[in-house]
Amino acid sequence: MVEHGHLVGIFTERDALIRVLAEGLNPETTLLTEVMTLNPITIHPDQPFVSALHLMYENGFRHVPVAENGRPLGMVSARDALELEAAEFEATLRQREHLRAIMA
Repeated sequence: MVEHGHLVGIFTERDALIRVLAEGLNPETTLLTEVMTLNPITIHPDQPFVSALHLMYENGFRHVPVAENGRPLGMVSARDALELEAAEFEATLRQREHLRAIMA
C-alpha cells in the first residue's frame, strides 16, 4: 500500500492465507490495513539480486519491495530466483545436448 507516494505496507499470498483465511476473517470485509505487513523491509534498486535473496532468507519472507527514498519501484520474490535457476538449468542442458551432437 502506498500513501503519498511512499510504501507503507505490503499484502502477499502468505498474508491472505495466514492473517485472513486461517484467522477466519471474511475476505470481503477485512481491510488491507488490518492484515498487511506494515513498514516492510525494502531493498534499493542498486543492490544486487543476491542481496534480496539474503534478506528473504534471513527474515523468513518471500517478497522484498524495491524502493528508493521510500517510493516503491517493484517487488522481488523468491519465485524470481527459481525462474533464474530454471533458465540457467535449461541453458546448461542445451549446451550439453549441443556438445553431445558435436562429439557423436
